[in-house]
Amino acid sequence: MVAEGSVIREAVQYLTKYQNITILFAPCGIGAIRPHDLEYLMADISLLAGVGITPILGEYAEEPLWTKVHGVPSDAIVVLKEDREVVDIARKKGVAKICFLCGTDFVHSSQGALNDISDEEAEKLLLAEGVKGDARRVVELAVMACRQGIPRVHLFNAHRRDALLCELFTRHGAGTMIYGHGSLYKEVRAAVEMDLLGISSMLRPIIRTKSVAAWITRLLPQFRVFAVDGEVEGCMHLTSRGKSIEVRHLAHSSRFNASEVLETLLKSAIEETKARALARIEVPTNDIPALMGIQPWFTRLGFSKERAGGGKTWIKKC
Repeated sequence: MVAEGSVIREAVQYLTKYQNITILFAPCGIGAIRPHDLEYLMADISLLAGVGITPILGEYAEEPLWTKVHGVPSDAIVVLKEDREVVDIARKKGVAKICFLCGTDFVHSSQGALNDISDEEAEKLLLAEGVKGDARRVVELAVMACRQGIPRVHLFNAHRRDALLCELFTRHGAGTMIYGHGSLYKEVRAAVEMDLLGISSMLRPIIRTKSVAAWITRLLPQFRVFAVDGEVEGCMHLTSRGKSIEVRHLAHSSRFNASEVLETLLKSAIEETKARALARIEVPTNDIPALMGIQPWFTRLGFSKERAGGGKTWIKKC
């Protein structure tokens, strides 16, 4: 769990984005949740309501939850008869997120604890019997929600202080998120001026120039970034050289999975090379993070090491 001060700083960045949205909260059966467990959670939900986020509180008729918590307004509560109603109500109310209350930190699968996963990846896990028990039922429900237009489904530990804020407002999260195909959770795109600070923070340790920001600004149209919810977590600098594209200054932040960031950036560079009908992509060995060349995912991309321009370069023909 990240420190409270860090949660607040990151939350401030997201508040304007999340104002005027609706979030549905509901128990899901993964671990026991009792009314007296919700003291910290209710304080955080009240905080969200205070900044313009509308909470809807779902509870099952046979297991009242919110109605037993002092001070919860009755008009915020909806009574559920079956699991599917969570999705139906979320769709009718135009909910941006469903937050399932759990008694554990993450959903666990055959691949270990799940931090964030697309609905397509979640469906593959279900087909492979990779999620079992109560977690399987909830993941099925989350996939259904994403397929019906709910952008994000979060599962977090309702017993843990700050878990909701960490899950919603930090890049690390504090639980499991399942997101829909139409949700631009992760993307590679051309860099824009607002990305300057993020790119600078990643390249400053490796670029030998007095003014990194000025250098990046001059070359900004040649940069691509890997963004998570609009925040820059990786970057690369693309230049054309004859029939080739050269990838330089491949970097990632310390906040996100390095392998995922770098692999996604390189796959995007390969696609851009093909789209521009160029013959190959080149990545100088001194422009990639240490040990990346031996990673299985890098090997699968089909690069081979050759001598070019007086040094060694990873090359892939397109």
